[in-house]
Amino acid sequence: MSLYQHEGLRLGPKQFRLLTFSSRLGGCHETGSEDATVVSCRLEVATLDTAPAFCALSYTWGASAAYGKFDGMTNAMDRPILCNGEVLLITENLEGFLRRAQDVPCLSSRWYWIDAICVNQQDLGERSSQVGFMADIYTSAAEVITWLGDEDEHTQLGFSLLEALCKSTPRLSQLDIRTLAAGKTDSNNTNGLLGSRETWMSAAKVFQRTYFSRVWVIQEIVLAQHVRVLCGRHGLGWDVFIQASHFFSKSRPTKSATADQIMVSKVYYQAPTSLRAAKRQLGEMQAQQQSPHECARMLLYSLLRSRSFASSDSRDKVFALLGLVHGYARARGRLTPVYDNAPHALATIYTNVAIQLLEDSEDLLLLSCVEGKAFQLPATGPLPSWVPDWSCGKLTGLRVTGYRRYAASGALTQRPIVDAAALTLGLRGIKLDYVAMVGESKGAVSGGAPFPRWLDILESMVVDHDAARGDQGEASVDAFWRTLLANTAGDPPGAIPTNSFLHWSFQSWFRTAVTVPGPAGWDAQGSRAMSLIDSTRASDIRQPESSRGEFGAIFSHARHLRLFRTSRGYLGLGSECLEKGDSVWIMPGSRVPLLLRRVGNPASNCQYQLVGGTYLHDYMDGEAVNPHLTGMTPGEFETSMERVVLE
Repeated sequence: MSLYQHEGLRLGPKQFRLLTFSSRLGGCHETGSEDATVVSCRLEVATLDTAPAFCALSYTWGASAAYGKFDGMTNAMDRPILCNGEVLLITENLEGFLRRAQDVPCLSSRWYWIDAICVNQQDLGERSSQVGFMADIYTSAAEVITWLGDEDEHTQLGFSLLEALCKSTPRLSQLDIRTLAAGKTDSNNTNGLLGSRETWMSAAKVFQRTYFSRVWVIQEIVLAQHVRVLCGRHGLGWDVFIQASHFFSKSRPTKSATADQIMVSKVYYQAPTSLRAAKRQLGEMQAQQQSPHECARMLLYSLLRSRSFASSDSRDKVFALLGLVHGYARARGRLTPVYDNAPHALATIYTNVAIQLLEDSEDLLLLSCVEGKAFQLPATGPLPSWVPDWSCGKLTGLRVTGYRRYAASGALTQRPIVDAAALTLGLRGIKLDYVAMVGESKGAVSGGAPFPRWLDILESMVVDHDAARGDQGEASVDAFWRTLLANTAGDPPGAIPTNSFLHWSFQSWFRTAVTVPGPAGWDAQGSRAMSLIDSTRASDIRQPESSRGEFGAIFSHARHLRLFRTSRGYLGLGSECLEKGDSVWIMPGSRVPLLLRRVGNPASNCQYQLVGGTYLHDYMDGEAVNPHLTGMTPGEFETSMERVVLE
């Protein structure tokens, strides 16, 4: 009989199991080896009303890290413990926490909820039910303990630096990672920690722990009342990680080898900052009446924030976030967690989520999360073109959260028509133009590839646009670099960049970029382009040397995008999957234009596939639907719209 089927351990409605430690079995530490101790615990069934004060554990099933002593650690459940007198197999990382907790009186005396032990992982029905109950568990826990894994040679120094950064918070805005990593800072109040390269590298190793890339972390941390972080014998408050994360996230990449090594895991560094934003959004939503569209927005934003977070089960890329909107999710059958082996189960889950979000949202933001077939993974199964594949961990899109600073369709709205049986989406929109020239991807150029097609686009802009205006290429160059950045700077986030320093920084970046080896004619083409850029107006004010790399830092933020030009001369930045002949549309309800690709007979149908959202220079603030700019009345806008069916 399974442990979980014993009398007293079966679960009823709204019940869950809690764990506490039994007396130690085997030898103690006289041998000097923790392996002499057998972890012994017991389970009891409780309800939220009757449960004692308990801790919920937040950890990763697999390896604590992918380096050093953790290399080779797996998520295999091959470590035996005793639970209610029976042998139960758990993972190595979880065993590490239990051994640590069992040895510390203030930890060994507490009750715990730990998913791998408190939930029968072999019972798919119980697993689905308990996943839907996790939000209540983490919200009710007196404390959430974050377990980063056993300590290593970097833990003590890394934790010490994070604590030192926290103490230096009032002056962090004046500190720069380049000077800190080089040891050029006053460190009287931090025992020299901020000036030690070794310490900075240890802090980087702390943030490289697998925990910071785990999707379940989002729900577990955001819903927690209080969070404590443990790594072996060392502990810190979660607020320390938030402040350090904020500092690292604001730091710019540099040419310094040491600083580059420190910043290598910036995606991991950003996790606490991203979770703080999610917690703030959740608090704002809970303070108001929780309408369906607010809950749908919260869920979609959470899906976007978790793009780069990992999960051993791709279904959890959705299910791990439902606790953030658990009341909303429980009332919608499409969002019920189901763990089964039905054909194309994952594709069904992602499609159901997309349909629900489209039905409950006030806009079409979901459609801008699609990036084309290359970002819909074969393992997911067949997806309609308008459904994002959340198992794809690449950071796609324009990388502007929520696209709130854009309003390509102005105040126009529409209700999409979802055919759940045919898996099609009906829309109305205004076709602006077609893609005529396609450039290299930003990722390729960031990796050092030549970009002759970019220069073809730039030269065509000068010939077609600036020559007629007589402004010697200035407008084209300005539009060119602004489009490459989606006209977005980073400070404050989402701001429209000013011409002064970024134009100068772009010149510096371009001068270096065109020196890479290229095809025949590349050198001459690069020289012509450089002459054009140098002839344009730069800032009259000498910029500080530190701003020279600013363009490159912002440019590298969104890599899975491709430059293009339309047949009427519009400059845009869209999905890597875009092709010549794709059409650019203004869709009421979408803050950004959408790229569509016709399928079937062009002369007789309105069937399209969605390629993705796009930045279109000078058309991101409602210009295409502004009566004062177009001379069209609202009625004329309506009649000019075409019907579109996305497959």
